Amino acid sequence: MPVKTTVNLDEELLRLARQAAVDQGVTLRHVLEEALRAAVLRAPRQGGFKLRWTPITGTGPPLVDVSDRDALVEFMEGRH
Repeated sequence: MPVKTTVNLDEELLRLARQAAVDQGVTLRHVLEEALRAAVLRAPRQGGFKLRWTPITGTGPPLVDVSDRDALVEFMEGRH
């Protein structure tokens, strides 16, 4: 059963998807469903992702409280 939802897409990507639908003689919905299906059902990578953690010992107090989301975003955006 189809479900209605709202998704914000890049304008150029949407234009290309609409053109693909016209070129293939199918609906935009069909193009989007097939692209999403291909992305979601793609075979998982072998071995998965492994994070390589390298701890660094600092010489002073932390520069930002990572439990404070707003402070963390400001720090990451260089607004500190």
